[in-house]
Amino acid sequence: MTSTTIRVPQELRDRLAALAAHDGSSIAAVVERAIAAREREAFWDVVRSDALAGAFQLETSAGPSAKNGLEPESWEDVLRPARRGATRR
Repeated sequence: MTSTTIRVPQELRDRLAALAAHDGSSIAAVVERAIAAREREAFWDVVRSDALAGAFQLETSAGPSAKNGLEPESWEDVLRPARRGATRR
């Protein structure tokens, strides 16, 4: 792999060097891990954003009176079978 030089402030270079020394790795490895972590974070930001947008789209496209599929159409539909089988004392 070829390498190049980038200019960074001395303080940042020192921080990178300290992290590399702590991890027993190179500054390049520290930078690589930081970039990989940020790329993962960006990926999941998009996933969460798309999921929220999709949920919002479903909710708004269904209209204000739409059921979410979790509630019965009528509680009578749920209670009626139990009432039929109930015995009076």
